[in-house]
Amino acid sequence: MSKTGIKWDAATVSNITVDDLDKESFDIFRREALRSGRMTKEDLNIPNAELLDKLDLLVDDKLKRAGALCFYRNAEKIISGCYVKIGKFEGSELLYQDEVHGSLLLMADRVIDLIYLKYLKAAVSYHKETRVET
Repeated sequence: MSKTGIKWDAATVSNITVDDLDKESFDIFRREALRSGRMTKEDLNIPNAELLDKLDLLVDDKLKRAGALCFYRNAEKIISGCYVKIGKFEGSELLYQDEVHGSLLLMADRVIDLIYLKYLKAAVSYHKETRVET
């Protein structure tokens, strides 16, 4: 690939089309792009194919690997081992673990939720009748 000047993530995939991509991954992208202020609601209110084109993830209507990894639910078909493994250790002993699979956007979203819900401990106190986690 270095001889052609094309980087690995910019190469196209022939077996995945825009129609194969995951709706939930696009929803996550739109939510986070809007929340961060990087894009406006008008910028995001376009079809998925047009969004991918504006993000420079399409070449001649073919999906680049980067786009497929971000939005294709089975990213392990593109690159094996494309998943996240999270574990809770006590010393060198593994107490429990989880694996998160999916598109990169889906994994990032689920990993953050999983860490907060299962792996981080918060001190709980009460202010009158309201539960407060610190």
